[in-house]
Amino acid sequence: MTRDRPLVSVLMPCFNAEKYLSEAVKSILNQSYQDIEFLVCDDGSTDTSIEVLQSFSDSRLRITRNPENRGIVDTLNQLVGSSKGRYIARMDADDISETNRIELQVAFLEDHPEVVVVGTAVTILGTETVLAWPPTDEGIKSGLLFGSQLAHPTVMFATDKKNIYYRREFEWAEDYELWTRLAVLGSFANIDTPLLKYRRHGNQVTAKKQKVQATLTQKIQLAYQETFSMLSGVPETMINNLVLHPSAQSAESLLHEMLTISLYSDNCFAKEFMRSVSSSVTKGLDWKVNTSILGQLQKKAKKIFCR
Repeated sequence: MTRDRPLVSVLMPCFNAEKYLSEAVKSILNQSYQDIEFLVCDDGSTDTSIEVLQSFSDSRLRITRNPENRGIVDTLNQLVGSSKGRYIARMDADDISETNRIELQVAFLEDHPEVVVVGTAVTILGTETVLAWPPTDEGIKSGLLFGSQLAHPTVMFATDKKNIYYRREFEWAEDYELWTRLAVLGSFANIDTPLLKYRRHGNQVTAKKQKVQATLTQKIQLAYQETFSMLSGVPETMINNLVLHPSAQSAESLLHEMLTISLYSDNCFAKEFMRSVSSSVTKGLDWKVNTSILGQLQKKAKKIFCR
């Protein structure tokens, strides 16, 4: 390892991942940035995942195995606790990292010491579809009011590992909950370039646990409103009305609240929040209002907030 290059700990839990595991491992071991430790935990798999892992011979690869399935939260916390790197990167056992992923993320963090988490865009495997999230700190943190704005298997952390812990009660939405806690520790960023090939298939959490995720998401959103109110200066009650209960308000009341928030327009978080809200309005999403009033609202929202 080159001493002037920071060590990166890459963490990958796996459970019954034999079908795609070899590709995932190779994509990390073949990174252009070689100063890594690759920590992989087989979480009680009943297939041949452990045999696939043990077929690799690389001193940077450290394999552990849980005797029984403990779940992703406990496994991730176990891996974080074992890590030694200055930076900590995530990886999933069914995805593929681009060869320059680690190199570009390390360079970004070295150039932006205020950033505590950096994610990237992704390409959906087998397609040319690219998914990207807001690149700026204010865009990500305002977007967290509506849902996760960082793709978990793409992130690299630049904070003390004691701050990186996942909560078991939020399993299936553990990453989203973590972002809302880290929001007060430093800046967030996303690299627009897709640096991970993301696999969609029927066995994923998002396909099997949507109802659980929806309940947890709303719980996380409610808790995060206090944090975002502190960051933006926007009253928490106003955030709650605009994010979670838009259809319960009249158009006139909603318009009044949006115009009131314009008073906070010097605050970058408030501006990005209103851009997110007004984007929903201009698309007509979930807003049960009179058509003529909606037209007025769209016009004023675009003029004030979507510049």
